[in-house]
Amino acid sequence: MKIKQCLMQLSQSLAHQRSLLSNALFAAFTLLVMVSCKTPDLLLSADLKSDNMAYEVKGRQGVLINQVISFGPYTTSKIKRGWTMSYDIPFILRFQGSKERLSFSQFTSDSLKANVFCVGKLKSAEYEIIDDLFGIPVRYENTFSGSIVQTTANFWDFIIYNPDAGYGSGDYATSGFAKSRTGETIEIKPIKFLENHKGLKSIDNYGFEFSIENKAIAAVSIMNNGKVWMSKQIDPEHRLVLSALCSAILITSNLGQDFKSEY
Repeated sequence: MKIKQCLMQLSQSLAHQRSLLSNALFAAFTLLVMVSCKTPDLLLSADLKSDNMAYEVKGRQGVLINQVISFGPYTTSKIKRGWTMSYDIPFILRFQGSKERLSFSQFTSDSLKANVFCVGKLKSAEYEIIDDLFGIPVRYENTFSGSIVQTTANFWDFIIYNPDAGYGSGDYATSGFAKSRTGETIEIKPIKFLENHKGLKSIDNYGFEFSIENKAIAAVSIMNNGKVWMSKQIDPEHRLVLSALCSAILITSNLGQDFKSEY
């Protein structure tokens, strides 16, 4: 009888151990799947990679009614498909009648605020406006542009030419910049490589990197929910401008989409 009880106890113990092992293996497998499904990071420039704060983006997916974008200490107001205010600023005045507009306010933890006005695909009649404002010829409607306004004396205009990339090359390759009223320039470059996947170049853009005088200072990923990297060395004013640029890009999601005005 005692032998039978011992055998039963041994059998139960082995069964329990098998159950624990099975659970452990299942947990390990689940973790492996989660890691493999995690959105890979962008391949950043060395100077930004070694000195940045990274923020996951909230508000980019799901229902877009009353949409608000936030990442770390940066957040927007509710996104409006249209413009409800105006400034005596060339970009805003020239595109006041455009049908493809969106606007929002950008806030930072430094208590700074900027109002952002964007225009999606251009009409052929609007090509000349871009040429006049930015000094570059435009022959392609897939151009995303806008203005980041703190005051009528302190604003930045920006443009991203062929933001969807696709098979664009030469004159149709993705490129862009933001320029302040005083002439300072932030270059906007597409990112087509992922971290640990350096050999796989994408046809489309995974995101964009921002640089001043060839030094990368921020980047934004447009994959899945999105992600933002910001250099620790930049001042509050530039953080405001860069966060506004990132929000504008994240809001438009697929930058080639139409967004009709509500107004």
